[in-house]
Amino acid sequence: MASAMEQSGEKPAAEAEDCGEVRDQPQAAEKCFEDRIRLLLSKIEDLENEIEDVKSNFEMKNLALNRMKLSAALRHKLEKMGAESSVLTDDMKQILKLQKLIMKSQEGLILGSQINWAEDSALKEIVLQLEKDLTTI
Repeated sequence: MASAMEQSGEKPAAEAEDCGEVRDQPQAAEKCFEDRIRLLLSKIEDLENEIEDVKSNFEMKNLALNRMKLSAALRHKLEKMGAESSVLTDDMKQILKLQKLIMKSQEGLILGSQINWAEDSALKEIVLQLEKDLTTI
């Protein structure tokens, strides 16, 4: 597996050579070492942030998928049920209405944040998926 420095196109060997040129100068060598440590810490932080973004995106998509599955199952049940179970049917209809309200509020949060979601591909995908989900409910 490639290291973070190799993936970003940086050349650790070149940095090592740069540091090697100052080996006879302890202060310069120490500064070079500190710079490399700062660079590595920065790369680690970037990777941790990227992992958190991926986790939260996965969780949001997983929750949306589960809501869609529940909605489809409830709709299917409603179609199969007769008039004798009207109380249960009313409850399921209420759940579907609440789900639609939740999805509208999520879309409203994105739109109300004043972020240009059309330029951000991830947000654009979320907004369009929410709109699609609202039409299927």
